[in-house]
Amino acid sequence: MPTKTETYRELRARFQSDINTFPLLFAFSNEQLDHALKEKGWSEGELVRVMPGGFVRKQDVGRLHAMACAHDRELRASMAGYDFAYQAFLYEMGNHEYHLDTWQADWDVCSSFGDADYVVDKDGPAYLAEMGYGEVTQRAYRDARRRFYQLCDENEWW
Repeated sequence: MPTKTETYRELRARFQSDINTFPLLFAFSNEQLDHALKEKGWSEGELVRVMPGGFVRKQDVGRLHAMACAHDRELRASMAGYDFAYQAFLYEMGNHEYHLDTWQADWDVCSSFGDADYVVDKDGPAYLAEMGYGEVTQRAYRDARRRFYQLCDENEWW
């Protein structure tokens, strides 16, 4: 559970830890799959593909879904706070090299916080509104974008 002072990066690290400790199997060839099955002591018949190259046992699908939903609910609740959202957007703008991607920068950043189809000339607040985020979160995005561009100027990142 998050604390009042948990940062976006700490929240993401905690989520990643949850995923890292979940019983997942990754294989991108038959040879890798055979090796991973042998290593884990699982059989191919008990697996379900949950992403390209990613598998869980059928018995763990519900737990994986519950974890993903809990992560999404927690992230969305945290993003309702201006300060948290502002720092999260500023971090992801840097992480996605926002200033270098003139075509889909807003979509790249917003995709870290939900699902949206890429649309030419759509901006971050519009994606966030489509994802169900409110005005506080959208304002945090606009302010983070403004600050990120200031940082670009100050640091000559252009």
